[in-house]
Amino acid sequence: IEELSTHFTGNNLIPIYPTALNNILGGGVPRQSQICIMARPDVGKSTVAINLAVGAAEQGFKVLYIGNEDSAPKMVMRILSRFLRKPEAEFKETPAESYKEALERGYSNVYFKEMHPGNYSELRGWIEKINPDLVVLDQIRNMHFKTESMTMNLESGVIACRNLAKEFNLVMIVITQAGNSA
Repeated sequence: IEELSTHFTGNNLIPIYPTALNNILGGGVPRQSQICIMARPDVGKSTVAINLAVGAAEQGFKVLYIGNEDSAPKMVMRILSRFLRKPEAEFKETPAESYKEALERGYSNVYFKEMHPGNYSELRGWIEKINPDLVVLDQIRNMHFKTESMTMNLESGVIACRNLAKEFNLVMIVITQAGNSA
């Protein structure tokens, strides 16, 4: 039991933000876990994912953020805004100072990779290259895993991501849109 319990302590737990959720989870999510964020369009899925990524990066964890929904410049600006706790318009006025501040807060721990739309081999390759503690896949529904149907693609994607989390000892966060029926 003692050996098993170490899996749920220290660097084996990846912090989750907001802090209230992290506290409910007992200090974070253990490695080899997968979280799925599913919601209707335009309700804040990416905002939650950015908060999770930045919070982990600020704690020194390496984060790979895969973006295939919104443009890379838009998402990177949102990530920077979260690190700086300022709206984009404010930190664009002093780019050198803002960049330095973001680096001091952990920005260098975030690796953003845009995919068009992406597939398993690309995802696996970036995980092997970066060796992250946390991977955010925004959005899994746009990736190509299986082409038969959206349902089969999502199911294959979720299984593949869960297996990558186990194999590489990381936490995987997948984001997808949901219809009214979900």
